[in-house]
Amino acid sequence: MQVDHRSSNSCQDYIAISGGLGSSDYVFKELESYFNSLAREANSCVVGSKVLRNNGDARTVVVSGLLEDRKDQAHALREYFARANYGIIVRSPSPSLRERIEWHVKYGDTIKVNKSTTIKITRSLRTNDQRKWIVEIVCLSGERHHLPEDTIHATDSKLSFVKNSGICETTPGVNQYSGYLSVGKDANMWFWFFESRNNPQTAPLVSWFGGGPGNSAQYGMFTQHGPCEILENSTEPTLREYSLNTHANVLYIDQPIGSGFSYGDGGKVNSTEDCSPYVWTFLQLWFEAFTEYENRELSVFTESYGGHTGPEIVNYILDKNLEIKAGKVSGDVIDIKALSTSNAWFDARIQEKANLDFALDNSYRPLINESLYQDLLVKYKTKVVPSLKKCDETGTTKDCFAAYRDYLDNIEQPIWTSAMDKYTDWIMADIQPGGVRPPTGHEEYLQRADVQNAIGARVNYTDSGGQGGILESGDDAKSFLGELSRIVQDGVQVLIWAGDSDYVCNWVGTKRVADAVNWPRKKEFSEKELKPYKVHGAQKATFKSVENLHYARVFNAGHNVWWYQPETSLQLITQLLSEKGLSST
Repeated sequence: MQVDHRSSNSCQDYIAISGGLGSSDYVFKELESYFNSLAREANSCVVGSKVLRNNGDARTVVVSGLLEDRKDQAHALREYFARANYGIIVRSPSPSLRERIEWHVKYGDTIKVNKSTTIKITRSLRTNDQRKWIVEIVCLSGERHHLPEDTIHATDSKLSFVKNSGICETTPGVNQYSGYLSVGKDANMWFWFFESRNNPQTAPLVSWFGGGPGNSAQYGMFTQHGPCEILENSTEPTLREYSLNTHANVLYIDQPIGSGFSYGDGGKVNSTEDCSPYVWTFLQLWFEAFTEYENRELSVFTESYGGHTGPEIVNYILDKNLEIKAGKVSGDVIDIKALSTSNAWFDARIQEKANLDFALDNSYRPLINESLYQDLLVKYKTKVVPSLKKCDETGTTKDCFAAYRDYLDNIEQPIWTSAMDKYTDWIMADIQPGGVRPPTGHEEYLQRADVQNAIGARVNYTDSGGQGGILESGDDAKSFLGELSRIVQDGVQVLIWAGDSDYVCNWVGTKRVADAVNWPRKKEFSEKELKPYKVHGAQKATFKSVENLHYARVFNAGHNVWWYQPETSLQLITQLLSEKGLSST
């Protein structure tokens, strides 16, 4: 059919732009009634934006008309912008409507009757505010079954990425993608995705989030487990043997906005809870763009402050899954396979007491003496515990920041001062004599213009630019033991592990957190002893597992455990992602 004139039989006389608000049945009945009342040819045209799976609502759609809670009838709708599940009819679009929508089906275009054609349509609700999504042209006579069935929801998001930049992953045949997804107004989230070096079609899918708060995912990627590393006194990356993408497809995500290469005035956060909606939106959009992974289970890996962000993100995803299944929100279910947190900060009440115990008695060297321990123990009981209790009860910024300051001033500062007085080589992230930290040459490397151009980065790199007001809000003092417990109860594979020479989030505290997880087998797990964990016959760690909860203490490893013990780390993670669980080799 040639769309080059405006006769009474022209396809352009009747146009529906579908969307996502209101009752599907109600909207369809209104449309059906209105269509049937019109004298027209069978080839009247419907422009339908893709509708969310599971009969959910589309995220954002342009329609002409307003349909809300059955207040308006379809025949009265004309020039307003709103949303509706199947669409609103526009007869001879008014000038104001035509000015707001750039039709990609124009006069002179040819479309095939009874066949769908995927096109792009641009809509603008405000001056200089244009957002794109994919729509379909569907020629039909108004029957419901002609509407697209295998469809996904329309979004405001913009996707931009570079494929196979040649940066970092240089293994032949291994694909990589780096770029941005917009997750809100002026909120652009950076990702760097590496396919597995082995069997990417069937390999597990893992997402990595930095600690911090507000640390870039590239820190962990370059210093610990990405496809490449920048060695001491080097300016160029070297291929890493024990990379996380050896047996997994790995998605590194910079969150919150402001960390790493993520940027924008939108998406600024002041708490761990604020981060999760943006991450969930990102994942929804990423799975849309990389459809070959949409049915793959996702694992969430993190470290350090990830004891907050990891449980919160997974918990949020599980909540959204329930809402999607109940038809309350739009989106695709994201099946979570595993949560891994190394040397992580979950619960200040448990871990501050553990910090005291670890500072006095550990496998390497004491940081405090018995006298100071007893003094600090009194302060812990009389100052820290009451303030943390108040934070738990009120959750306010004032009370939680006060609790944070209480344990920082009364516990942490005295321990740090004592350790520095005792040892000139003391490093809190690796307390063994001569302790070391991973090289940080990646910062200068990622700030190079040629590297940024190659990978598609739009802003300069910052390792820890996403802290914002997170610490000032007292977020550090909030416990995420409840979220962690819910995740274990839901059957997600959970690995809590730690390098045993780290003071910051030491193995004593993380083990006590694991033992405190509230689930049906809590008593069995907490009473179970750690047993040797071997790699090729050599003991490298101790561990214990009960069903889907696992704990491991890795010897001679500091805060960023993977850098200190890469082969052990890779074995632990590979086993976690398998169906066999943890075991010595």
